[in-house]
Amino acid sequence: MLYNGCRYYQAWSPTLPSAWCVAFTHHDLKVLEYNQDLKDYYEVGYGHNINYQMACPLIQDAFQHFRSVVEGEGGPKGVFYFTHSVALLTMMTRLGLYQDRHPLTHLNLDPTRQWRTSLHGSFAANVAFTLSHCPQHQHKWWVSLVEGERGVALEGCEGQERGCTWDEWVQVVSRFLPCNLTHICALNQHQQQQQQQQQDNHHQQKPAPISVLWGMLKWLVTLFI
Repeated sequence: MLYNGCRYYQAWSPTLPSAWCVAFTHHDLKVLEYNQDLKDYYEVGYGHNINYQMACPLIQDAFQHFRSVVEGEGGPKGVFYFTHSVALLTMMTRLGLYQDRHPLTHLNLDPTRQWRTSLHGSFAANVAFTLSHCPQHQHKWWVSLVEGERGVALEGCEGQERGCTWDEWVQVVSRFLPCNLTHICALNQHQQQQQQQQQDNHHQQKPAPISVLWGMLKWLVTLFI
């Protein structure tokens, strides 16, 4: 609670000292920041594959809109979605952004790590895909990614922060498209059996209401005899 009060106050008034923050040393704040990064890393980041696999439909939506324009079918000038930072972090992870060479653990508080949710998942965090048409250029269509109003390089695109050619963009997203959320979220047979066993054990351990009442009645009869 103290840490939340400290960081929220500093976010609202970054130039003013916060009474909530005096309880912490500079090292304390670094450790607490890393603790939050670890939490997000394993809940919405690279810690588990399924975290970022579920962000596939967001990227597929952008790809389909852009493809309609490139193929001459037309489309809207812009498509806007408003969401929570969780969706943004999972999508950035799906695209391979801010991935460290080694997995984050409680043993390696690396101050130079790329996964920093205070920088990439903060208030007003935003991600934008833009499609540009350059008729005079060898590659007529370009796709750029902007995160926090800054150009971001995608692995597999030679243009770096300037973006990808259309062919490069197709290669980037073809690694995980098309999406199949039913398959991604489905339990395999072993997991289903485990889940069913847990449910059976829970029901066996939980006495039926009639049994409870009957047991109490017998206890009362025994008490007064």
